[in-house]
Amino acid sequence: MTLPSDPKPAAEGQEPSTEDGAPTRRRSVYWRPPPSPTGAGRFVTVSLAGTIGVLAVLIATSLSILLNRGFWTADPGSELAPFVLGWLAGIGFAVVGIGVLTGIAWMVWQHRAHANRVAMTDDALKPATVWWWLVPVASVFMPFLAIRDLARGHDRPALRRWWWASYLLFGIASGLATLLPVYIAEGDWQEWLSILSYLFGIIAAVLAIRVVKLVNTGLEASRQREGWPAGWKPVSGGAQFLFVIGAAAAASVGALLMGMIFPRLLEEVAGAETGTTGANEFSVGTCFNQSAPDYPHVSCNGPHEAEVFAKLVYPDQAAYPGEDGFESWAEPLCYGRFQSYTGIRYEDSNLDFGYLYPGTQGWAAGDQEVICYVFDPAGDLTGPVDTGSGTA
Repeated sequence: MTLPSDPKPAAEGQEPSTEDGAPTRRRSVYWRPPPSPTGAGRFVTVSLAGTIGVLAVLIATSLSILLNRGFWTADPGSELAPFVLGWLAGIGFAVVGIGVLTGIAWMVWQHRAHANRVAMTDDALKPATVWWWLVPVASVFMPFLAIRDLARGHDRPALRRWWWASYLLFGIASGLATLLPVYIAEGDWQEWLSILSYLFGIIAAVLAIRVVKLVNTGLEASRQREGWPAGWKPVSGGAQFLFVIGAAAAASVGALLMGMIFPRLLEEVAGAETGTTGANEFSVGTCFNQSAPDYPHVSCNGPHEAEVFAKLVYPDQAAYPGEDGFESWAEPLCYGRFQSYTGIRYEDSNLDFGYLYPGTQGWAAGDQEVICYVFDPAGDLTGPVDTGSGTA
């Protein structure tokens, strides 16, 4: 097919035409029509609706912190500390997850939208313009210009501008809420600033859904004029609302589950922040190597570094005692049980004793056990040191 010559210039958003009014066709770089952007637009809409739901949970969490700060700043040794830690971690995972999903969905949709625009016009647009989102400084204005070009002929400038302004304000407020506490004492202002950023994020997500619909509507009309297959229908408003509710519920349930299991997982993987862990993994007469990580159990009939001779339970106390508290409480009790286990007075023995106590994470999870162990300062023990009683 030959191209018509001398096409008439077209008004913005219209196809150029020849003298007889027949539309011209450019030489497309595509062998066949690119996929319609409406299918990818559905995924963008769903992910943006999920973003709105997660941000709503963040607003509720921040308001709860403002109304009951004592609950969210509970002492590390209190029963509330594990739940608070897990809830905030769960919300953090939800924010990162929905953010990554939305970013990927948006870039796939924008790539398809640009591919359609290039295939149907003489514009010098390239699908690679989606990468401007990842370029520092340029990401502040280039994506906005790219979307403006995609919406050409069906543009609503006010919609685009409000969408981009709310997006930028979301980023600025989020950055300030994260960075300012480094230089300014924390307080209620931080939570209010966070809530403001979440509100800007919700507004930006709502307007982004409308921008996607605007662009898709224009490109789908152009595809129909070209005789190309129609794409998917957009997600309905009712379905969008259900995705908002579903995302908020999923984020809340996930945070609740993390509040119940996260502290124990953290303790098992990373150990306690201070002190030692695993006291309830030992029993009286157990031998282990105290210099090795995680204090591995070894046979008492061969060389070993330490042998447990007593297990103690720290009295009920809400606050974590700390190193000094454990020392003043455990040392005299371990001393008093030394002779009954070894059969010799501490002052007359060449052996010494030490103790292991729970760290902050273990304490928060309910571990209050302290173990007393005997060791030889001159080297390894070569056999059991108990007198046969086996009790403390």
